[in-house]
Amino acid sequence: MDEARRFVRLQAAGWPVPRDDLVLVTSELATNALRHGGGGFELTLSCHASGVTVEVRDRRSAWPVVRHVGPRTPSGRGLLITERLAQSWGVRDLPGEGKAVWARFAGLPESAHRPLPVDRSNGSSEGGPAGNRVPTPTAEVFPDRLRGIWCQ
Repeated sequence: MDEARRFVRLQAAGWPVPRDDLVLVTSELATNALRHGGGGFELTLSCHASGVTVEVRDRRSAWPVVRHVGPRTPSGRGLLITERLAQSWGVRDLPGEGKAVWARFAGLPESAHRPLPVDRSNGSSEGGPAGNRVPTPTAEVFPDRLRGIWCQ
């Protein structure tokens, strides 16, 4: 789980979205996938002009259910947290493969972010966990899709 949080925190650096919320929701969706999804998950971040979508795929086709738990219940709040923090969320079937649970985050207003300086001294765009491509993090330029890691 730590690896998934690090991946999102690193990839979303400089993106105009609420990064802490994005990391927390990713953690909740990934935890659900590990607990209820048949073992392991695949994490994908998609950045678009209006924000970011995080998607967690797992092997089970059963859809998650929002639970309303009491204050002393130690777990079961992941989708409630997701519902509160994300602009929208949902589930889609992956026939023969399981399901994907996604959450979308709206971008912050232009005034709330600024482009980060780019270090092009080594000419490389590689880095991050397992050699994932690290995008140039600016408000104007976004990668279309960053595929994460399969965690078990």
